[in-house]
Formats: sequence, C-alpha cells, structure tokens
Amino acid sequence: MSFQKAHYTCVMKAPWKDPGLRELLALAALAAFGCGLALAQADLLFATIFAAASAFIVVAALRRLQ
Repeated sequence: MSFQKAHYTCVMKAPWKDPGLRELLALAALAAFGCGLALAQADLLFATIFAAASAFIVVAALRRLQ
C-alpha cells in the first residue's frame, strides 16, 4: 500500500494588496480631508458628517481585515 502526500499551497496576500481595502482606506482619507476642510471653514454640520463617514469607513475596513 502506498500513500501519496497531498500538496496544499496557501498563498497569503498582504492586506494592503487587496483592492477593496485600498479603496476603503482612500475613501476614509478623503472623508478625513473633507472633515478638515469643513473645520477650517467653521462649518460644524459638515465636519460632523465627514467625521461620521470617516469613522464608518474605518470600521468597515477593520471588519474586512478580519
């Protein structure tokens, strides 16, 4: 009786090479930039909206990493 070894290969990609994750991080950076611009203009409503969007996108990116 002969046994053959199964050869399994698993290629682990770096998380930053995932195009979806890069897109999420770019959106988070864009939202943070919008928040900074809104704060510079002293527009607290838009600053709050952009800050919430940035936080939501960062949470989505962290969930995608898991």
